[in-house]
Amino acid sequence: MLLEKLCNADGVSGCEKEVRELIKNEIKEYADEIKIDSMGNLLVKRNGKKHGKTLMLSAHTDEVGLIVSGFTKEGYLKFKAVGGIDTRVIISKKVRVGRDKLKGIIGLKAVHLTTRKERESVPKKSSLYIDIGAKDEEDAKKYVKLGDYAAFDTESEFFGEHTIKAKAIDDRVGCYILCELIKQKPEYDTWFCFVTQE
Repeated sequence: MLLEKLCNADGVSGCEKEVRELIKNEIKEYADEIKIDSMGNLLVKRNGKKHGKTLMLSAHTDEVGLIVSGFTKEGYLKFKAVGGIDTRVIISKKVRVGRDKLKGIIGLKAVHLTTRKERESVPKKSSLYIDIGAKDEEDAKKYVKLGDYAAFDTESEFFGEHTIKAKAIDDRVGCYILCELIKQKPEYDTWFCFVTQE
């Protein structure tokens, strides 16, 4: 199903190419004009039954994620958040790092090494790291470089008939709706804009 494919694709803000290509392949046969601008926005025009008015419909293709900002001597990856991420919900989450989608997991200092105060408070993002199984910093740098993006490694799941859980439902559901709308001949000329960086 298209919505699942869209949600499972990685498109951390600033690195939306995988999502853009998926959408482009889905809708190209319905498009009268396709443009990709310097920001990576996918702009698709569908001529309408009538001319004289032009509409625009928009949805963003990106999702929150992480960007590699450093390495520890033990081989862990330091990171910064890309978008608004609640630290409380990312500990122990699986991620895919870089173009090769290297598997990793978000960790922090072991509980038996923490102070009582540390155990009673929400850890700061700066105290978290991504473990990719590297033996040391030199080993980690063979597979990952500064600036590589990390997307959450969560596959879509359906609950019952009408509920889906997915990592990037915001705003891939909007992208899905635009993909379905473009398949219908619009009343007026319409630009369907699949935009980057929210």
